[in-house]
Amino acid sequence: MGYSASWIATRGIPTEDLQRLLGIRALAKGEPLPATSCTAAQLDNGWHVVFFSDGCDTVDRCAKELIARAPEAITCFVEEHVMASGAAAWKNGGKVWSVDHEAEKGIFHLDVQGTPPEGLAGIISASKAEQEAEGGESADVDLTFDVPVALAEALVGFRHDGDAAYGDKDPWFVCETSPRSVRNAIKKSGCLPFVLLGGMALAGIISKATA
Repeated sequence: MGYSASWIATRGIPTEDLQRLLGIRALAKGEPLPATSCTAAQLDNGWHVVFFSDGCDTVDRCAKELIARAPEAITCFVEEHVMASGAAAWKNGGKVWSVDHEAEKGIFHLDVQGTPPEGLAGIISASKAEQEAEGGESADVDLTFDVPVALAEALVGFRHDGDAAYGDKDPWFVCETSPRSVRNAIKKSGCLPFVLLGGMALAGIISKATA
C-alpha cells in the first residue's frame, strides 16, 4: 500500500505546553512499532518523536501553533503513492532549512532551501550514484526519494520504516486526540512539501507518560 505519514522530533519544550497546543495526550497503552493513527516515543538520544500514520500532511495540519514555540524541531513526511518526501529543521519558530523531493518533477529532483547540515552533500552524492547505477531517469526505482528521509534519520535516529534505539519493549505510546484535533485531521489538504510546516508539539508527551 505504501506509507502516507509524517513525524516530528523535538527537544526543549515542556510536555504540558505540547499537549495543550496540540490537543493530544499519551495513554498508558504502548506498542512496539508506531502503527496507530498517532503515537509518540522518546528515543535514547533525547529526541521525542510523534508519528502520524494517517497522512503525510497531518503534522502540518495539527501542529501549526507549536512550531512557533519550538526551540528545536525536525519534521519529515513521506507520500509513497506519488513518491514525494521532505524534511526540515526549525528553531524558535523559524525554518532553518528544508529538503524536498517530488518524483513528478524528475527522479533527481531536490528542492533545497536554507542551510542544511553538511552531511546532506554525502547523502545526495551516494543517492545519485545509486540512481545512475539503476538506470537514472529510466530506472524503475526512485532512490532520490530517500534523501530527505535519510537526512532526518541521521539527525534524529528515526525513520518511518526502520528501527530506532528504544529503552522500553513497547516504546510507542498511543495518543488520544481532542475533538478539535480530530476535526482538523479529517480535512485532507493534499501532500505537498510544505507539509513540513508541522509543529513539534507532541513530542514531549512521552515524558509525562513515562514519568
